[in-house]
Amino acid sequence: MMLVVSVIVAVAILGILLGFLKIIPDMGVNAKEVMPSLVSKINAQGYGLEIQEKVMFNDGDRIYRQTVVGQAPIAEDHVQFVCDDVLCGDASKPLTVTSTSIVTNKKIIATVAICLGNDGIYKVVVGSMTSEVSKKAEQECGLA
Repeated sequence: MMLVVSVIVAVAILGILLGFLKIIPDMGVNAKEVMPSLVSKINAQGYGLEIQEKVMFNDGDRIYRQTVVGQAPIAEDHVQFVCDDVLCGDASKPLTVTSTSIVTNKKIIATVAICLGNDGIYKVVVGSMTSEVSKKAEQECGLA
């Protein structure tokens, strides 16, 4: 009985220590869940920019415009994907991003910004640095 209690205490202490050392990465929110939520927020406001840090893209995920639209009353062709940095490229990069889809080649955590452009197109910008993703989204949507 004492051994079981000792193991539980040891695991708890180890978990706390690893948390302090940041060896255990923070789990992010799922990309397929957060993107439709951000689009809905912007759609309700009619304008703006929404940013979500620590968005998890799981290996093998495929995100299409229809996924991002979710329940929002907007046409799929009013969504465009944009990549901000070195996360994106061909299959050797973590993400393959085209204007119509995102394919995850390797599990990563990134920042996502979604904005409504002056042209009525929702831009979904993905990148690793929040400040750069924000700037890129502002440029893409004509907010800057």
